[in-house]
Amino acid sequence: MLPMLKEIYFRMYLIRSSELKICELYHEDEMKTPMHMSMGQEAAPAAISLALGDKSKIISTYRSHAPFLAHTKQVNKFFCELFGKDNGTAAGRSGSMHLADIENNYICSTAIVAAGLPLGLGVAFSEKYNLTNNVCVVYFGDGAIEEGSFWETLNAASLMQLPLLFVCEDNDYAVHTKKNERRGFSSIKSIVESFECDYIFDESNDAEDIYNKCLIAKKILENSRPVFFHIKCIRYLEHVGIKNDLEAYYRNSSDKDIQVNYDALQLIRNKLINASSLAEAIKIEDEIDRQINTAVNLAKLSSFPKKNELLTGVYFD
Repeated sequence: MLPMLKEIYFRMYLIRSSELKICELYHEDEMKTPMHMSMGQEAAPAAISLALGDKSKIISTYRSHAPFLAHTKQVNKFFCELFGKDNGTAAGRSGSMHLADIENNYICSTAIVAAGLPLGLGVAFSEKYNLTNNVCVVYFGDGAIEEGSFWETLNAASLMQLPLLFVCEDNDYAVHTKKNERRGFSSIKSIVESFECDYIFDESNDAEDIYNKCLIAKKILENSRPVFFHIKCIRYLEHVGIKNDLEAYYRNSSDKDIQVNYDALQLIRNKLINASSLAEAIKIEDEIDRQINTAVNLAKLSSFPKKNELLTGVYFD
């Protein structure tokens, strides 16, 4: 259990601290990209990438920081991309919303709601066709469930029995709009279970619980059957930007209470300390803080891409 707790805490602290560094530096206006922050939603990507392993293929949304860092741990590439530098994940072209790292099986992030779902379908089909025994994970928010591509992907994955893990990061809002103002149905569970797709639910905000449930999902996926993993979570910051909006008009009164009293990062930190020691947690934190400072310094000192290379890789050649 201890190695698992250490690794999950490493990944979650990496995500949280990287975003806190973004918040600290964003006013300097060297990072020109819009930021859709993952703060509060670190538990699921950290647990899922650990449970499924490095060979699993990841597709995410524009809220990409947590899935990207959890799966790749490429903090240097991450900050260089945010600063628009030529040694970023896409040589400064993608920014925050289109992170990708093919070498580390992070296929892409998409800025269009639900656009990653059919891409995940294709990746999962490829994995099954080529008998790799790998799976594809596609992240999306609860707002994507109202999009047609969600239903088409769910139908096709169920029909073809593909190793596709649907990860619904359900923070209750499509930007600012709650479910009961958007949907003509009440239960996604009953709908998913009417397809040939398994359904797993988590509302614990506990990365260890998510990890254990993902191990169950892994066994199902290994038999080439899709799984819908419905994970309740809280987005701490505004839809886009670095400001805290827990006092905003659209928020539930419980949102702030969860952030203060049930923070997922603090929960896993306490578990690690109980299983090992405070010194173990501090050791991880010091190492990550060092990595982040090194990455930011590298990003600031690195070169911008050359103007004549602006369109390189943008169009298929």
